[in-house]
Amino acid sequence: MQKQIKKYTIYACLIISFATYSFSLKEFNSIIVQAEEVTNGFNRRMINKAQAKEVSIAPKQAQIEEVELIEDTPQEDKSIEGKIREVFGNEAETALAVAMAESRMNPDAIGDKHLSKPSYGLFQISRIYHKYPIETLLDPDENIRIAKEISSKGRGFENWTTYRTGQYLEHLIK
Repeated sequence: MQKQIKKYTIYACLIISFATYSFSLKEFNSIIVQAEEVTNGFNRRMINKAQAKEVSIAPKQAQIEEVELIEDTPQEDKSIEGKIREVFGNEAETALAVAMAESRMNPDAIGDKHLSKPSYGLFQISRIYHKYPIETLLDPDENIRIAKEISSKGRGFENWTTYRTGQYLEHLIK
């Protein structure tokens, strides 16, 4: 019995040594932090969606009164497409086509998973080149803002592979 315990203890030590050798503590912590950021961003979006549903389940009379008030003032387009149009202005059609080619307009998209730091959000912004927190990149408003900031730094949409390869052209509105 004692020989078996010693044998398993030795095996456990070997496994721990191998694991320590294979994964540095820094890499492991980085993986944990990324997982937490993704989870927090997802939880925040789910709470926002649930709160939005609660607002839309208001009594019918309150909704009618709200509609009457809104009719007097022009309404902003709060859809993702509307937000992209607002932020990108004259470049909106190209921006929409790039976002469609990159993520199919999915604000929760995570791409390039084979890389050490994937790309996130509508415009698939890479964490290799841009050091924003994952939660920020998964926020549609922030992702759009950051994409505009990136495209305004001289290279336009050349930072996006789907633009350089012409894939975005399939999604241009004619």
